[in-house]
Amino acid sequence: MKKFLLSAGVILATFATNAQVVITQADFAVIGDVVYVGRDTVLPTLNLGAAASGQTWVFSDLTVDEVETLNFIDPASLPDAAAFPTANISFPQLGADAYIDKSASGVKVLGVAGNLEGAPFPVVADFNPTQDIIRFPAQIGLTYADTSQIDETLDITAVGQGFVDSARVKRTFYTNHNFDADGSLTIPLGTYQVVRDRVVQTTIDSIWVYAANANIAFGIQQGWQLLPGIVAGFVGLDGAVTTETTYNYRFFGTNAKYYVADISTDANGAPSSMRYQADPATLSTKEDIYTNNNVQLFPNPTSGLVNVFVKDLKGEATLTIFDATGRTVSSNMLTASQNTISVSGLTAGAYMYRVANEQGAIIKTGKLLIAE
Repeated sequence: MKKFLLSAGVILATFATNAQVVITQADFAVIGDVVYVGRDTVLPTLNLGAAASGQTWVFSDLTVDEVETLNFIDPASLPDAAAFPTANISFPQLGADAYIDKSASGVKVLGVAGNLEGAPFPVVADFNPTQDIIRFPAQIGLTYADTSQIDETLDITAVGQGFVDSARVKRTFYTNHNFDADGSLTIPLGTYQVVRDRVVQTTIDSIWVYAANANIAFGIQQGWQLLPGIVAGFVGLDGAVTTETTYNYRFFGTNAKYYVADISTDANGAPSSMRYQADPATLSTKEDIYTNNNVQLFPNPTSGLVNVFVKDLKGEATLTIFDATGRTVSSNMLTASQNTISVSGLTAGAYMYRVANEQGAIIKTGKLLIAE
């Protein structure tokens, strides 16, 4: 009898160890939760393991290069809540507020509002169709395809520099989810029981602009048109229509509130960077990558020197000046809150400038006039 009970105990213990991990609504954040996310951009060797149950991942040798703070709040407290009346929770995403619908069937992004990815003007955009973060119950074997889209026409008179009045931005996401593994994941913050989601997402961006008057120097015709190449280069885009495919492994854990880790890879699965939940005590010397900055250039017009003031500069920024053809004529690092840049080598005329932070996000664009 003793041998039988001992054998039964071993079998039950083995079964418990290898039991499938199932993620439900109860494992996602509620209003009032705060999740601290660190990002390691120079990864140690990571063994991502097989697509199977009962895996053990140990990613304890990570460092924090960048920080995000995710505050999960009541969307009713946000300025654009009226645009998303069915949202029941919100958190920051890519520098803007993401409006979320969390239910027993999953977590969906209804839309975003704010200066998305450092855009020089605020955007209020709904996803139609909505975008899935995760579907419940999530467990190994779950697969699904998700198509979501933003299609917004924006008044950009304030940042169009007199060239364009409106812009139509259409972004379509084609996302495939494959929950292919589960097991135990260890990161510096602790050990979690997780299920892994292999996410392959293709994003197609199309941008049109409207101009009341033509501007031959910038390739702008009167009326609606795809964004001219010269202007696209100025704002940091490859063109009016761009396609990008990204590959990620996302680990969702029981009682983890959000994903425990998100590993970016290439098409062959080789890791390139990793975002993961981190201990806030270890992040005190790091700055949040989406801290807002106020930028001023003066005097403008100028004939020799221009002062560039960046309020609460975090790290470094770059000031790039373009001529009327979109060619870069000056590029300068901004390392302090106030910087003095010489433009005496530029001929008189109108130029465009762009200020970007260390991550490449555009935080200011404008026109710079060089006087004779």
